[in-house]
Amino acid sequence: GQLTTSSRPFRMYAFAATISGVGDGMLLVALPLLLASLDPSPFRIGLVEATLMLPWLVIAPFTGVLADRMSRRSLMIISDLFRAVMLVILALLVVADQHTFAVIAVIGFAVAAGETAFDAAAAGMLTSLVGKDVAGLEKANSVLSFANTGGNQLIGPLVGGLIFAVAMSAPFAFDAVTFALSSLLIWRIPRGTEPAATASSERSALSEIREAATWLFSKRALRALLILTMVANITVMAYWAPLVVVAQERMGVEPRFYGLFLSVLALGSLIGAALAKIVARRLGSRAGIAVGAAAFGLSVMIVGWSTNWVQGVVATAGIGVSVVVWSVLAISLRQSLIPDRMMGRTTSIFRAGTWGLMPVGAILGGVFAEFVGLWTPYVIFGGLMIITAGYVWLELGAAKVDDTRSEKATSEPAPGE
Repeated sequence: GQLTTSSRPFRMYAFAATISGVGDGMLLVALPLLLASLDPSPFRIGLVEATLMLPWLVIAPFTGVLADRMSRRSLMIISDLFRAVMLVILALLVVADQHTFAVIAVIGFAVAAGETAFDAAAAGMLTSLVGKDVAGLEKANSVLSFANTGGNQLIGPLVGGLIFAVAMSAPFAFDAVTFALSSLLIWRIPRGTEPAATASSERSALSEIREAATWLFSKRALRALLILTMVANITVMAYWAPLVVVAQERMGVEPRFYGLFLSVLALGSLIGAALAKIVARRLGSRAGIAVGAAAFGLSVMIVGWSTNWVQGVVATAGIGVSVVVWSVLAISLRQSLIPDRMMGRTTSIFRAGTWGLMPVGAILGGVFAEFVGLWTPYVIFGGLMIITAGYVWLELGAAKVDDTRSEKATSEPAPGE
């Protein structure tokens, strides 16, 4: 029978995500600190961090094909173990004082490539655990979002910064342990909980990517969700790029309190994860996504207008709440609409199209803040987000998302039909 979020397999899945999220949060803090210890050059550090985004553009579509061709459970385990080995190597190189910018970039690229495979497989694994019903997926994604926020944004960064000060290699070794534990938990999920792979290994990877992309762009609701996510990621990076300057110069946040200021974002995200399923139940997918996205845009604009830390804290908390609400609903809707046979490829295409634009947002945010005014990227991209929310409202309505679900995946023909 269909499993639920209270089932043991889903608990194993969620616990694995939580543990690896803590490790990722540690890496989020420790990697820039390690790079800065070699040379505090913003350009060189930025170059390495940009390298870590490349796998989402050049590797993700192919790991998506892999996720549709083989056991997703097995691919998740292999990806976790591969990343654990890479991080052990990095930790040993740090201990031996043999780490360089080039070495860190290569290992970071490999870890990110492993993440693309894990991410593609995880989407299909989730629907096999809780089913394709939107309400069930919203509940599951709310749980996962809450766990990820707690580990990735709160516990991980705090612990990572502290143990890096004790031993620079420690966060990387600890992250390797979290990946190993995650692989063990995924291994304990019974094999029978996932469907058999359906993508054909006789066809070329490019033809399978093209098939998934053609199908994706032919679906009105999914096309709208892709555009929304692309605009949102550009907006997020435009928000982040000048934030430290905006917080200090416009809001009066002292440097020693900047970390505390950012923790408000994580707190808002936790609240958003708790509210997502309530919003979905009251408003439905269409209105919940549109209202959440518009609230995100408005909160970003308020950050730009804020002239004291109180306004900044309220707006930042609003960003955390609204982003998680609309993204949980959008991800759940997307997963319910995509056929199992294409889940890996379409998930990876989404990631490639949206994550690939994040550097663009960071550059534009910095340029507008530097040459026009600190407030401008927030007002411009926040306003663009509100306009996009209106577009998504219209498109999801035309696709009858909360009515007949005319684009639901189960109505899609099988390969060859």
